[in-house]
Amino acid sequence: MRLGYTTGTCAAAAAQAAAQLLLLHTFDRAVSVTVPRGDTVTVEARVESVQPDSVCCSVVKDAGDDPDVTDSIRVLASVRRTEEVSGGGCAKVRILGGEGVGIVTKPGLEQPVGEAAINAVPRQMIADAAAAAAARAGCADVLEVTISVPGGKEIAERTFNPRLGITGGISILGTTGIVEPMSTQALLAAIEAEIRVRAAEYDAANGRHKKNEVKRLVLTPGNYGHRFYEDMRLDAVPEVICSNYVGHAIDYAVQQGFTQILIIGHIGKLIKVAGGIMNTHSHNADCRAELIAAHAAACGYDCRSIRRILRAATTDACFDILDEVSPELTRQVIERIAARMQFYLDSGTKERALCGACFFSSIRGPLGSTETAKKLIAQWRQQQ
Repeated sequence: MRLGYTTGTCAAAAAQAAAQLLLLHTFDRAVSVTVPRGDTVTVEARVESVQPDSVCCSVVKDAGDDPDVTDSIRVLASVRRTEEVSGGGCAKVRILGGEGVGIVTKPGLEQPVGEAAINAVPRQMIADAAAAAAARAGCADVLEVTISVPGGKEIAERTFNPRLGITGGISILGTTGIVEPMSTQALLAAIEAEIRVRAAEYDAANGRHKKNEVKRLVLTPGNYGHRFYEDMRLDAVPEVICSNYVGHAIDYAVQQGFTQILIIGHIGKLIKVAGGIMNTHSHNADCRAELIAAHAAACGYDCRSIRRILRAATTDACFDILDEVSPELTRQVIERIAARMQFYLDSGTKERALCGACFFSSIRGPLGSTETAKKLIAQWRQQQ
């Protein structure tokens, strides 16, 4: 699959083109940039504006084959030569966020509150690109580089930024400079960032985390879980959508000091946890019918019913088959599934935190909860 370039790489290339035109009076449409992972990539730049003391250039982002909402956006870098002298015989680069670049409003992210959401690696790439042009020009002034993204505010509504407390635009990101299609690492980084934000919010509201102090978190695998979380009215407990990465989210939440964690999700996802599968994506494992069939067999269901369950297309279809035999036995199967989920959740947290799960069906509504989940929900509601 075709690789792409991060917003950080685009910003650095645009800054390099603008700095060269401003300071060296040369412009190369094809701009070569060495990215952090070591590759040298070439992107196409264009001139947006030229003023006596500033130049603005842009690069259109190519995300390759990754379905990135920021694909094809224009990343602009405006380089301005200030009247300040940096000292030390070389230029100093000051980086600002312009239109369409988000502002950090909550602690726990890589940049402090009030700063533009331009992460550390892209900042270094932008600074290096501008400083290299300044060195070739013998310039020792302070250069001001402003990164902008036309339409970035609207695009940001389709990203994690609103949940993270980044307002007004997208983030300028990238640790390697390269976008790898369907990057798992990028999604995990976004989940981790949101967990850090929730931890920082908790600390800000309740004081810094102390040993044995309770920190609570709800994890939901997706939109179905989010809606069920809203129905449960646990508003006082923060929520993080963890996609399919249930195990990773639990581990990272524990690292961030959360001691009570509740997972709320559709049975089609969370049934896999009962098999010790903590990445619930269907490409990773799809044993929904097999797990239900195994517990149904243990509860005494006949071979014909088991075979029908194994042929069923959905978990709801499986429960329909169970109910045809005995609604009471269906309840026993659900209790066994919940107990097995709890076993694997306890194994994963290793007494570092209390972790339980609630699961539901979009047709049947609430189906069951693990024992720890029941205790946590009762305690949380009592204290709301």
